[in-house]
Amino acid sequence: MSGYASGAVFSSAPYMPAFNGYFFATLIPITCAVFYYGGHHAYLLGTLMLVFTYASWMMARNIHRMVTDQYETDLREELSRAALKISESKISALKTMAGAVAHNFNNSLAAAVGWLGLMRQHAGNPEKARKAMLKLEQALDRSISQAQAMLDYSNANFRTPTKFSLTGVVRDVLSSIQEPEVSLLDEIYECPEV
Repeated sequence: MSGYASGAVFSSAPYMPAFNGYFFATLIPITCAVFYYGGHHAYLLGTLMLVFTYASWMMARNIHRMVTDQYETDLREELSRAALKISESKISALKTMAGAVAHNFNNSLAAAVGWLGLMRQHAGNPEKARKAMLKLEQALDRSISQAQAMLDYSNANFRTPTKFSLTGVVRDVLSSIQEPEVSLLDEIYECPEV
């Protein structure tokens, strides 16, 4: 017989130990009293009392398990729905950001194409072609700066290695472990810069 059906596995829910305590501490002595004082039907009444009490205890435990399992299932489903909703909102935000980036790039590139067309039209007039070329350079610089800003934003979470002085680190450590009253370190040696 499995532990689930035999009653060998006790629940850890808050109210089940109280029920177990009630069952074992109250109903068993009452049943024993029925056996002892019950007269000529004592064995039958005591046995029926034990059987029905055990059956009611098993039903209560199984109902508790069923309710707990349903609660856990509902909780898992709710958590998965919440995670899906968060994921959908993140995707929506990314779509909005991608649309804004594409719009900015489209504006810069459309301006560059327009100034390139003006340069072609004014090929015979160097002054007008030079002005169009300067505007084309400005439009391309805007595109480059937008691309650089996106790269900087995407790399913001990566750590960049920086140089620091080992002497400064040692001094900071020494100052943090020295106490003004009792100094454990008598001398501080100068470390070469690394």
